[in-house]
Amino acid sequence: KEQANLNKLLNTPRKEEVELAEKEIDVAKQQVEVSKQEIEVARQEVEVAKKQLDSAKSRFEFSSREADRYKFLAKQGAVSTQAFEDKQKLADADSVKVEESLKNLLVKENEVQSKRSTLTTRETSVQEKETNLKLVLSGAHPDDIAAARKQVEAARAELKRLEQQLKYNKDQLQRTQLLMPIDGYLVTPYLDQKVGSYLDRGDTFAVSEDDRHIRGEVKVPEYNAGEFVVGAEVEVKLAAYPDVSFMGKVVSIEPTAASESSSATTTGEHTSSSTERIIRVIVDLPNVDKTLKAGLTGYAKIQGSDKPVIVAFTRPIVRYIQLEVWSWLP
Repeated sequence: KEQANLNKLLNTPRKEEVELAEKEIDVAKQQVEVSKQEIEVARQEVEVAKKQLDSAKSRFEFSSREADRYKFLAKQGAVSTQAFEDKQKLADADSVKVEESLKNLLVKENEVQSKRSTLTTRETSVQEKETNLKLVLSGAHPDDIAAARKQVEAARAELKRLEQQLKYNKDQLQRTQLLMPIDGYLVTPYLDQKVGSYLDRGDTFAVSEDDRHIRGEVKVPEYNAGEFVVGAEVEVKLAAYPDVSFMGKVVSIEPTAASESSSATTTGEHTSSSTERIIRVIVDLPNVDKTLKAGLTGYAKIQGSDKPVIVAFTRPIVRYIQLEVWSWLP
């Protein structure tokens, strides 16, 4: 719109605008001529009204003298009273006609004044139309062109800002679409209850799991930590499927040990608790048939190094000597 306005200013005067301005002048001049003719007609009507007033005055003067004369004769008994009254009524009627003629003359004179006022207004309109034609022919003012250029620049800057804002809003809108980072399924229940809610930065919307592989945590006593390495095979049996063995591999071993509390019940129903150190081992189990579910529990066997039977069965004793007995020595 601003660019169109600038182009309009740069392309002035246009032929259509000049023709329109000239037509407006012609129409205004025609109206002036009409006003002059109306004034002339009004003047003629004033002259007619003046003559009518003079005629009415003449008749009134004659009829009033006749009435006075008949009044005198009636007093002398030369004429009847009825004749005097008739002359008096005629004089009164002529007086009313004089007043009406005077009022008509005033109306006609007021019309002449009104027509002259209209003529003055229309002559002023002609001058305005001629001034407008001169402005049209002179074209746009340099200040108007400069102002229009600034408005175009401002509009372009605003357009650029709005385009950037639109780009930002589209990016923000795209961010509102939550996509799963992996192939799998959502394990968070009752997601339909979150419809219409808002998330703050860092809030969790839902938890997703890759059901093609299940990661499990095996708690291994610390004294067995050196018996296997990452990549070792793992056999798992779960409480939910006691007759099925699941095979997997060790994918990571935590670098620190943790405390694990365990309890034992004796025949005398006395419960004792002890704390042992364990290392958490993360194993990966393929889940091609979607049998495994998150949160299941069971037992695992991790493949270690091969040892002779005697070594395997005497490990607790050897370890006791290597640690406990060693600690006793000075």
